[in-house]
Amino acid sequence: MASRITLAALMLCTAVAGCGGGGGELSVVSGGDEASTEVRITTDNMAPVAGISISLARADLASASEAGDAVTGTLLDGGSRLAVAEAGAMAIRRARDLLSGAAQADAVSGITLERTEDCEGGGEVRITIDSDDDSLLTLDPGDRVELTFAACDQDGETIDGRLELTVTRLSGRLDDSGSATLAATFTDLRFSDGVDSLTADGTMTIDIAVAGGQITATADSRDIRYRLAADDDVVVITVREGSVSFTENALTGTTVTVTEDTVVVSTDVSGVLRIVTESALEIGSGQQILSGRLRVDGLSSVLWLTFLAAGQVLLELDDDNDGLIDVSRVTELPLLPFALP
Repeated sequence: MASRITLAALMLCTAVAGCGGGGGELSVVSGGDEASTEVRITTDNMAPVAGISISLARADLASASEAGDAVTGTLLDGGSRLAVAEAGAMAIRRARDLLSGAAQADAVSGITLERTEDCEGGGEVRITIDSDDDSLLTLDPGDRVELTFAACDQDGETIDGRLELTVTRLSGRLDDSGSATLAATFTDLRFSDGVDSLTADGTMTIDIAVAGGQITATADSRDIRYRLAADDDVVVITVREGSVSFTENALTGTTVTVTEDTVVVSTDVSGVLRIVTESALEIGSGQQILSGRLRVDGLSSVLWLTFLAAGQVLLELDDDNDGLIDVSRVTELPLLPFALP
């Protein structure tokens, strides 16, 4: 039985474009106490700071824009780039679809259901559901959903690794009107388009609510490690503490906000940055960022990123925190080091 698992969604994901140099490894740590010196953002490093901020926001942010249908992603050169947090929402949707339409041929043993489905372009995903009660027809607190991907090819992306979701709170129904809290664990969950890849390990708590055709969610991440590889360059991002919220409405689209405390270590940038959303990011049907504004605070300096049409971004730097813009520049996402086109 072939089953389509939509790999489209929010934005946050992963490309490391225009890194240059080749073969290097960049470490980015979000939160934590390992560094206390703030980065002074200057004309020389504003581009890498912007690129790193976008990629970190996308990777941590990835918390399920299509709330259930995807494992985050964004379109790039005709193919979707995957990020991660939305894996939690995808699992909810997949589990719900599976439970509501379980066939007699499914292997049901006690309170456990396990089933393997073919992926659209090859490979497979094994879905395991463990229930704390005697009913597999609804998700209840204590129930656990596990997705194990093996070379699962969907929409030109290949997925490997494991995602576990445990329901810790549930009110109402997520397929109608209700809310839930989920604990998500990512284990070597890897997304690749054959050239670039993103791998995620760690945990995340997702609060999700469904009402009136609208889905809202907040994902709090702690100690999630992302490994982004592209063009022989590698970026490693450890999110010690991060928070992303999104609202998805079939009529009005998707909006996202993010808050991050980050410690960045690279040849261009070393120290602490704080990333906040000043204007919610609006995500288009092609998963591109249509509009929105991020603020990055450094040592006596502030960098604003305003997303414009056609993949452009306006960078505005106040390099001495006097409230005045000292440098203003419009560029394209693919031109920013470590940024996502």
